[in-house]
Amino acid sequence: MEKETLFSKFLRYTSLNILGMLGTSLYVVADAFFIAFFIGAKGLIAVNLTLPMFNLMTAFALAIGVGGASRFAMHKSLGRDEDAYRVFSAALKINLFIALIFFLGLFFANDLALAFGANEETLEVTRTYMKVVMFFAPSYMSNHLITVFIRNDGRPKLAMAAMISASLLNIILDYVFLRYFEWGIFGAALATGIASVFSCTLIISAYLRDKKKFFYFDEKVSLFHIKDLINFGLPTFIVDICVAILITSFNFIILKTEGNPGVAAYGIIANLNYMFVAVFKGISYGTQPLISENYGRKDFASINSLIKYSIYYSLLGTVVIYGLSFFFTDQLVSIFLLKGGAEVYDLAYKGVRIYFAGFLFAGINMVLITILAAVEELRKSFIITVLRGIVLSLPLVIIMGDLFGMNGIWASFIVAEFLTLLIGIYLFRASKLKKIYDLGE
Repeated sequence: MEKETLFSKFLRYTSLNILGMLGTSLYVVADAFFIAFFIGAKGLIAVNLTLPMFNLMTAFALAIGVGGASRFAMHKSLGRDEDAYRVFSAALKINLFIALIFFLGLFFANDLALAFGANEETLEVTRTYMKVVMFFAPSYMSNHLITVFIRNDGRPKLAMAAMISASLLNIILDYVFLRYFEWGIFGAALATGIASVFSCTLIISAYLRDKKKFFYFDEKVSLFHIKDLINFGLPTFIVDICVAILITSFNFIILKTEGNPGVAAYGIIANLNYMFVAVFKGISYGTQPLISENYGRKDFASINSLIKYSIYYSLLGTVVIYGLSFFFTDQLVSIFLLKGGAEVYDLAYKGVRIYFAGFLFAGINMVLITILAAVEELRKSFIITVLRGIVLSLPLVIIMGDLFGMNGIWASFIVAEFLTLLIGIYLFRASKLKKIYDLGE
């Protein structure tokens, strides 16, 4: 059998990861579609106000997953399988502990809904949706974590199959619960929760069928494990935390500027953004284990090639995404406005065309963050993360919103990502990654 080339391996990992991450994004986007159709703008606002909660849960799960999986991949590349699965066991225990905290948050759903921007008109639907989401926090977070590890275990097809099948189940349950059972916002959230349980069960069953020992109950969580999670997982954690803060900030600023119609319009953009970001997360998560593996072996030529592949394909992704958002704006907005009003449509239409131009820069920034972290350039990865997440984005949305209204709010994303890219290029040239890249030439 012919040995797989690095490029074909890169394509396999990234394409399967992109499909898998798109499948995961459908958990939220499918809810938004069916809620918009059966409930209307009020339900769409509830989903948008709950998105930061999803981002917070994703932040912890992926930080633990990416942090642990980097060490996991290094052990696997050296043939130390038992050590690798002990890392997984420790990571899963930490993940479940944090998930329990989110689960307990359902008892404070009213206060959390208000904190995320719900008002008198949207409090009830937001509280209901948020309570069910937090009830399923253990399965939702475990699903994210486990899929990261199995990709690093050389089984990206299993990760993709679990994500895609769970997303299809979510879509089916959304339709049944809202169309036939008429459970409203509760039914949409329940469908998402059940789908996450199904995905976890599918993956665990596959490992049990292989009679492969992948969980060590005696493994204690040590300071070494926590240090690894912080060192490797912090950039990923900060990315999603920043997204949660930024979405919440956008919601409050837009509520002040345009009221509930503006928040509903941003709900459309936020859901599309959630789906488009999945492309670059797929490239990043597909590249990360390959770079970590070759970094452990000091194979600089392969790392060089992987850097080129990831940047080229992120550029291709940015062009495709902006092309879709510009030429198919009406179709994209209309997906979520089958029961919407003209005011929301106009705001969302203009917003999509302005906001998604920022992806011309955002895609490269996201990939750069991951590849810097994969070679332990954590400080520089962190700087790029906080620049695009809070340091530049938050002041810009406030200032540009005051000066130019909704157009300024949408355009602030473009300016923040462009400035971040300029700084990111400078940091890359001053990093260990640039030296590795030169050695591989």
